[in-house]
Amino acid sequence: GTYRINQQTTEPGPTIAVVQCEFPATLNQSDLTAQQFMEGYLAQTLASIAPGEADLIVWPETASPPGLNTEFQNAQPAGFNDTQVSALLQVIIGPAATQKISPPRRKILLRRLVGDFPNDIMEDTARVQLLGIAGKRGAPLHPGGQWAPRTLNTIDHCAAAQADMIELTAELLNTPMLVGTTAVVPDPLDSSQWVLQNAALWFDPDRTQRPLYAKQHPVQFSEYIPFRESCPWLFDLLRSCVPEAMPQLQPGQATHRYNLKTDHGNYIILTPICYESAFAPLCRDMVNSGPKDRAVLVNLSNDGWFVHPAGLGGYWQMLTGTVPPNSAYVQTTEQSQHWVQSVFRAIENRVPVVRSVNTGISGGIDSTGRPIARVADGESMWGSAVAGTATISVRTDTRITLYSRLGDAFGWSVVIAWILWTSRLWWSRRCERKQSLE
Repeated sequence: GTYRINQQTTEPGPTIAVVQCEFPATLNQSDLTAQQFMEGYLAQTLASIAPGEADLIVWPETASPPGLNTEFQNAQPAGFNDTQVSALLQVIIGPAATQKISPPRRKILLRRLVGDFPNDIMEDTARVQLLGIAGKRGAPLHPGGQWAPRTLNTIDHCAAAQADMIELTAELLNTPMLVGTTAVVPDPLDSSQWVLQNAALWFDPDRTQRPLYAKQHPVQFSEYIPFRESCPWLFDLLRSCVPEAMPQLQPGQATHRYNLKTDHGNYIILTPICYESAFAPLCRDMVNSGPKDRAVLVNLSNDGWFVHPAGLGGYWQMLTGTVPPNSAYVQTTEQSQHWVQSVFRAIENRVPVVRSVNTGISGGIDSTGRPIARVADGESMWGSAVAGTATISVRTDTRITLYSRLGDAFGWSVVIAWILWTSRLWWSRRCERKQSLE
């Protein structure tokens, strides 16, 4: 271990800024809408990161509202029939809410949500909203500071204006942004239907592209119920056991290698989302999807599910949805456990890992598993349940590990050896018993 740590195999890599807010997440209640959640991250970004300070800015998983991806914004619902309108609206607001709206008004609502308006109107709206969020540049604009959620109007829920706000921020800071979102895409099994994907979305300052990576391993029996095609009756039964507020997500099919261009070279950004960082084979496949000498793993996650209000009974308040307004939150052991999972991924593949996590722990880990930096305040060494940013200069690593080459071959060889050994032991004892009976 000492030999490997002391090897000189790294070189300067990109500088990545991670943004962290302290927004708890529950199924029972939410203090903020998706729009306000995004505005909190916009405010934290504009207050803490200067133009050109970083090569890339990263927000956590689902830090932005649904539908910011190109496929959804190119939907053109004005030409949809009633069936197509209802199918798409059910994905966005749910079947029950869709049924409450009369068919003529469904298309009007869908056009507002998509942003089926002239582009100049959307961009002007986004600029006005962004100016209101930014306030005094440099102020600590986050909950508990000077930023506060504003009252929303109809146009605020427009996906085109929301996407423009993020693109304008990337343009203002002259830095690409990697943002967690929920993508709305055509169903690969039925092009007339639409599905949701947990995704990472790339926004360029020059506004020329918006590539997307969709989470390949959704959390089983919460984000994703199996047997949808193979056994529909079992799928329906299992789906009835999952809260309606937890939407079902379509798994992604492939890794996306984001190309980060900087003044000192190009780098590959790979984005395991949430608990994908806990799966060693998946992260290994990401790293092995191409040359790895300039690769960085960037984990986007929302661990707001694992904080609870401080004080006696705080955990029960989270479960029952009775959290008092403006409560202070504390971390659980999950945040540090999730951080440690990323340490293993860094060592296994000899790649730096950067994490942007709602409620924490956000920071950076070098290719030997040592922490580089964490978002933290003076009272929280581990940087959980706090808001802030960290700018991390990582170093890429040219080494290719034995695990990267062979994967779990050693583990499987141990299993096979155990099976052979126990089989031989069983057979020898069987023969001994047979001989003793003779």
